[in-house]
Amino acid sequence: MNVVFSFIDEIVNKYNNKEIIIYGTINNFLSIYNYFRVLGLESCIIGFINEGTPYKTSLPTSVEVLSIYDLLYYKDHACIILASNNNNQVCYNIDRVCKMTTFIWDFDTAKKADIIDPLLGYSRSGDLEGYVIHKHCDESKEFLKIMITGGSTTDDTFSNQRSWPSFLSEILNERKISHIIYNGGIMGYNSSQELLKIIRDINILKPHIVISYSGINDFYRGTNDFIHPYIPLHISKNIIPIIEKNIDTVKEKHTNSDMCSPTRIGYGLESYNSGGLIWYNNMTRMRAISVNENASFYGILQPTVFSDDYLLDQILDKYIRLQHSQEALNIIKENIKIAQRLIVDKKDIYSFEDIFKYKNDIFYDHCHCSEIGNYMIAKEVFKLLTNDEYFRNFSTIS
Repeated sequence: MNVVFSFIDEIVNKYNNKEIIIYGTINNFLSIYNYFRVLGLESCIIGFINEGTPYKTSLPTSVEVLSIYDLLYYKDHACIILASNNNNQVCYNIDRVCKMTTFIWDFDTAKKADIIDPLLGYSRSGDLEGYVIHKHCDESKEFLKIMITGGSTTDDTFSNQRSWPSFLSEILNERKISHIIYNGGIMGYNSSQELLKIIRDINILKPHIVISYSGINDFYRGTNDFIHPYIPLHISKNIIPIIEKNIDTVKEKHTNSDMCSPTRIGYGLESYNSGGLIWYNNMTRMRAISVNENASFYGILQPTVFSDDYLLDQILDKYIRLQHSQEALNIIKENIKIAQRLIVDKKDIYSFEDIFKYKNDIFYDHCHCSEIGNYMIAKEVFKLLTNDEYFRNFSTIS
C-alpha cells in the first residue's frame, strides 16, 4: 500500500473512535484532507488550526477553524496530525495546553529554506550551506567526490522517507568505496537553479562526478528559463520588506548611487521555450560546465506516476487530480514526451522513465517516492557510475 495511505490507515484503525484535527499551514491541510477524501475518510477530519499567514482558500464546511486552546475541549475524543514547519515547537506548545494523541505528518514538510540567496532565490542551512553531506571516507586519503543537484525528490530533508542520495552513499559504503556526496537538492529547485548552483559551486567543491536528477519542476511551473515561480514570491515576502525598511540607511551609506536608480525587480529576458526544452538545454549546459571542470556529468530525467507502464492505482490517481488541474497534468505529460525525444542517444543524459515499469505503490503523490523507490533509484544511479572512469579508479583505490 502507498506509504501515505498506510499512515492514514494506521491512524483511523488504531483510533477509530477519535476525530482528527490538523495543525499546520493551509496548503498542508488541503493536501492531507485530499488524501483522506480519496479514501472516503474526510468525515474524520473535524478541525484545523492554522499556522502561518491568513488564507483565502475556503475550508470544507464540516471542518471547524480552531485555536490551540480549543484542544482542551477535544482532548478526550480527538487526535492531532501535525503538519507544521516546526513540529517540535508545536508539540511543546500543545503539551502546555493539554495532553493529546499526536501524529507527525512529515511526508512533505521540508526543513525551511532559511537563506536568502541572490542568485538562486532561496537556499538552506545544512552540513554545508545548500548541501547535506553523506560520507564514508578517510579525508587524509583519496576519495570519490560526488555533487548532486535536484529538487524535493532529491532533497534529504523533504520527508521522512530516506533520499536516494542517502541510499547511494550506503551502496558505495557496502562496496568499500571511499566517498563524499554533496547533496545539493532543495525543494522546488528546477534545472535552471541547478545550473546556476553548479556554475557557482563546482570549482569550490571540485567533484569528480556531477549528477542532476530532475525534470518535474521544469515541466509544470511556467516556461521562462530562469524565473522560478518561488523566487518572485520569496523576494516579495522576505526581501522587499527588508529593502523598504532600510532604504534610508542604504541611501546614506551608498552615496555614489547615480549609476543605479532601481524602479523595479527584473528577472532577465523572457523565454517561451517548453519546459522539456528548458530542461534539456540546462542538462547540456551542466554537462559542458562539468566537463570543463574535469568532472563527469550524469543528467537524469526522473520518473513520475506518468511514466509509461507504471501501475498507477485509481485512488492515487484521484488524489493527483484533486491536487492538480487537468491542464497542468497535460502540460507535464507533454513535456515528459518532449524531454524523452530530445535525449534519445544523447551522451550523459539518461531517462529513468521505465525503472518502475509494471510496479505500483512506489509514489505517494505525482513524483515523490517511498524508500523502496528511492533505493531502486540509487541502485540505477550506481549502475551508471560503474562505467565511469573516476568511479573505477576510486573503487580500485578503496
